[in-house]
Amino acid sequence: MKRFGPSPNAATFNTMMNGLVSSGRVRDAIRIAEDMGEVGFLPSFSMLSKLLKKSFDFGSLEDSFGVFEFMLKLGFVPTQPCLMKLFVALCEEDSKVPSETAASRVLSVLINKEDCFRDSHDFNPILWALCKSNHIDNALAFLCFLKKKGFECDVYSYTALVYGFCRKRSWKEAYECLDKMEAEGHNPNVITYTIVIKSLSDNEKIKESLYLLKVMEEKKGCSPDMVTYNVILWALCKHKRHRFNVGKLFQVIDRKGLTPDKYTYAAIAVGLLKRAVIKQKKLSLHWIA
Repeated sequence: MKRFGPSPNAATFNTMMNGLVSSGRVRDAIRIAEDMGEVGFLPSFSMLSKLLKKSFDFGSLEDSFGVFEFMLKLGFVPTQPCLMKLFVALCEEDSKVPSETAASRVLSVLINKEDCFRDSHDFNPILWALCKSNHIDNALAFLCFLKKKGFECDVYSYTALVYGFCRKRSWKEAYECLDKMEAEGHNPNVITYTIVIKSLSDNEKIKESLYLLKVMEEKKGCSPDMVTYNVILWALCKHKRHRFNVGKLFQVIDRKGLTPDKYTYAAIAVGLLKRAVIKQKKLSLHWIA
């Protein structure tokens, strides 16, 4: 048609794009959308939105970001759910240098989009994505922006920051974040404390982990769950700590009526192997009684 006529019109391009999108040929659909713009036809917002959504399922992250950039070039801003999904995906791929720049680009659009944030449910995924990708400084800056805009953060917002600080082994800042949470009326929950306990335990700070376990229950009134105890048990067994600590911990677990799971027994197995108490393929558990 381009060579011999008739010249393709908007309906021709839209039909081709719709067929390519439906069949999952995202990159070809992007090429058709670009060709459409070059000859003076404007792809519709709905079609490009459909293409962006499809790119998450069938295309690469590069394709998704390409559609995003193309939409901005045409003056279209993707919907909030699509922006969120793209940002989180870019943060997950943060090991690649270009993705950091791309994530910043999407974040700037999110910030400038007036109706993008309504409450903490909208911005918490962004905080978590930043903290998981080791951008705690950007997460703090984003949180300050939210507060200036009058948004109220919740326990999960601060828990994301605690995770980010622990990921960088900045335990002093993590403790300060816990204090800040309480000062603003958001009591840390079992997830928040478990994150800190796991970070300490993974870095062989067993004494600090046990102390925080005691503080969260006796002083803060936050009861540990089986996940919390598994973290402590794993650390005690892995690092060959005293049998008294493990035995005492099992007594507490039993007294609370909690049920050990596969992770509990895996931790015990590690401890037994390290203490060389396996005899004739039979595990002896006398040391935790």
